[in-house]
Amino acid sequence: EGKQESVVTVPEGVTSIGDGAFSGCSSLTSVEIPDSVTSIGDDAFSGCSSLTSVTIPEGVTSIGGSTFYGCSSLTSVTIPEGVMEIGWFAFENCDQLTIYAPAGSYAQKYAETYGIPFQPLENLPQDPSQTPSETPSQIPEDAKVVTLNTEKTTVSKEEMDSLIAENKDHAVVIELANSIRFTFAKGTMKAVDGKTSYDFGAEINRDYSKLDNPPFAEDEFVQEINYNYSGNLPAEASISIPVDAKWIGKRLYYYEVTADGTYKYVSSSVVDKDGYFTIRQSHCSDYVVSAKALTGAAGSPATGDTSAALLWAAVLLLAAGTLCAAGGLTAAGKKSRRF
Repeated sequence: EGKQESVVTVPEGVTSIGDGAFSGCSSLTSVEIPDSVTSIGDDAFSGCSSLTSVTIPEGVTSIGGSTFYGCSSLTSVTIPEGVMEIGWFAFENCDQLTIYAPAGSYAQKYAETYGIPFQPLENLPQDPSQTPSETPSQIPEDAKVVTLNTEKTTVSKEEMDSLIAENKDHAVVIELANSIRFTFAKGTMKAVDGKTSYDFGAEINRDYSKLDNPPFAEDEFVQEINYNYSGNLPAEASISIPVDAKWIGKRLYYYEVTADGTYKYVSSSVVDKDGYFTIRQSHCSDYVVSAKALTGAAGSPATGDTSAALLWAAVLLLAAGTLCAAGGLTAAGKKSRRF
């Protein structure tokens, strides 16, 4: 039989989605959680491999361990500011995920700690199920664009002062001959103390044989980026880096190569449909892009704990007519019943 798509609307009055409530519901594509819910238990949606997006309601204060473990199609989760606890491996093996939450929130700190892409709530796409790979890297419409070439990779102090003035009203984009783009958001730029010029040149190396003792296999190597720039940038930049078209729609991992030759995890991102891998950083050094997370690298995203038991419970009739385990829903004044 063909795989059926299913939708769940949790009833109003439910205060808790208990442990394992929808665990293993591989046909579940969408869930609506009411404002009455204040907690989501361990493994509640683990293994829901067709689930694409979730909005956590404002009343929720805790999300359990392994809650969305293995939700491989999950592209966005919206988390309110009131969430102050997120359990171990809550979003492990969610390789397409971006967390949307208020800037400075606990959810942002959690995302940064575990290497999960984060966006402030105002950047949430109109369609939350839209994947990063469908969102092209774009130059802001009113941006001031500076195009450099192989002969001129340096912006003088005077030119930078002019760009900083422009930046009060416009985003500033610095584009290199190899199509790497530095985008500085409006109103963020300032002069860097001690800088008499700003060299934005960068070299892209896609030859695996030129690497010194790489900790990954050749088929996991995407490219190396060596920036001429050293130290802090005039502001945090969105740096869009072109990669080979075969990586479009894939999640890639960005590592700084430190002075002693070790690899330090920085962030990860999904390559957009224009073939750009975009990261955010406030300084430059030497970096490597890998198609696989390096388990031994400093700061790497947490690896999975496959020993977690997945709990099954009673059934809830889904809108599409399929049946799924759902015994962990708790209504106000009633205890959670487990089977």
